[in-house]
Amino acid sequence: MTRPLRKRWVALGALASLGVAAWLLRPPSADDILASLDVPPAPVLSPDEALAAFRVAPGFRVELVAAEPLVVDPVAMDWDDEGRLYVVEMRGFMPDIDGAGEERPSGRVVVLEDEDGDGRMDRSDVFLDGLVLPRAVAVLPQGVLVGAPPDLWLCRDAVAATPRDRHCDDRVRLGDYATSGPNPEHLENGLLPAIDGWIYNAKSRRRFRFGADGFEVGATAFRGQFGIAQDDEGRLFYDHNSAFLYADAIPAEYPLRQPATAGRLAKPGVGVDLAPGAEVFGVRVAPGLNRAYTDGSLRADGRQRGPTGVSGIAIQRGDQYGPEHVGDAFVPEAAGAVVAQLRVARDGEREAADDLRATHVLYPDPQWGEREWLASTDERFRPVDAKVGPDGAIWVVDMYRGVIQHAHYVSDYLRAYALAHGLETPGAQGRIWRVVREDRSIARRPPPLATRAQQLAALEHPNGWVRDRAQRRLAVDPSP
Repeated sequence: MTRPLRKRWVALGALASLGVAAWLLRPPSADDILASLDVPPAPVLSPDEALAAFRVAPGFRVELVAAEPLVVDPVAMDWDDEGRLYVVEMRGFMPDIDGAGEERPSGRVVVLEDEDGDGRMDRSDVFLDGLVLPRAVAVLPQGVLVGAPPDLWLCRDAVAATPRDRHCDDRVRLGDYATSGPNPEHLENGLLPAIDGWIYNAKSRRRFRFGADGFEVGATAFRGQFGIAQDDEGRLFYDHNSAFLYADAIPAEYPLRQPATAGRLAKPGVGVDLAPGAEVFGVRVAPGLNRAYTDGSLRADGRQRGPTGVSGIAIQRGDQYGPEHVGDAFVPEAAGAVVAQLRVARDGEREAADDLRATHVLYPDPQWGEREWLASTDERFRPVDAKVGPDGAIWVVDMYRGVIQHAHYVSDYLRAYALAHGLETPGAQGRIWRVVREDRSIARRPPPLATRAQQLAALEHPNGWVRDRAQRRLAVDPSP
């Protein structure tokens, strides 16, 4: 009887030792991490100070395009054929930590202009105001489309307006837009004019176009959350707040019109997750996440782990970065104060046409080991959109604010953190940045597209932005 009892005690002792060892080797809890952090202050930085806070991939340089007071609370942008920049200002977003006053018509669209050709905007004119949380803009041959809940507006006079008369005086309501609920984080956005002639949206099952019989609304697959882009083949790319990159390997309309797949929630070749499990690699501790108190939200060093604020997307279709970057996705993550680079597999690297995947490209960092393509130590850097500009460089929309989480989801933890660190105020900031490759030239003005000969020649341009503009002009008036 004695020997079995001794074995039992030995076994129990071994289990206890293993338990103690497992406890000692356990990953630190969120409470442990938060308690250990030395949180740096997050004051409002001047544009020059904010510029110095960036860390960008080797060989690239960040340039300031515009800042307050020329632009405030920007969330979306588009250019006209002359390179003037139309920016949506969501000035009513989160006036305080409770979002009180968001219903006020303080939103607007402004036109920014670089008058001396130095790459920095010198002039800002109010194009359209009196809007409630506007969220999308597209400059087309037919006019300027503006998505401002509950309306989709077409400003028709903008096509002929002079640089000194950039105000929407002749607008027509085309229909409803972004009316599915009160939360601005989950409403239609995008207004992407694609090469198939349709205008696509994120967080939406609708697409639009100007046809022979006027403005049309068509059905399409539901896509993404905030931001949508296309590549040179016309494939659509989008994201969700917690996932960097999705794509349609084939046009979604194919499975939508087939009886075998039309009713499926998941359709083959549509909504492909290109970078499952991709994490965030910032350059500052991140206790200001909405749920930083949950285990797994932060790394042991205090940085954000998983994405929570992915917003906007650019597919590099220009020549300013060189051919090795054509097709790469550049995706902002507003909560992490970063823009990630994802290298989408090229045609020769895929086993089949629908075999889409992407590699998350990271860069060495002397302090943190690895970091994203663009990252900031400034907690108020809030990249919410990115686009390839007329110059072929990536332009980044920076809403620049302390709190980016909407009141619908603000946790008690984030509320206390924001108030304790002064992140609720002040407001009325905003920046537009451009990231250029240093060893390649950059054109400050787009080529002219006024004549038929210029439009046809532009179809061979190395920058997709120029090709798209020429195509739209030709589609509207195809006569020789």
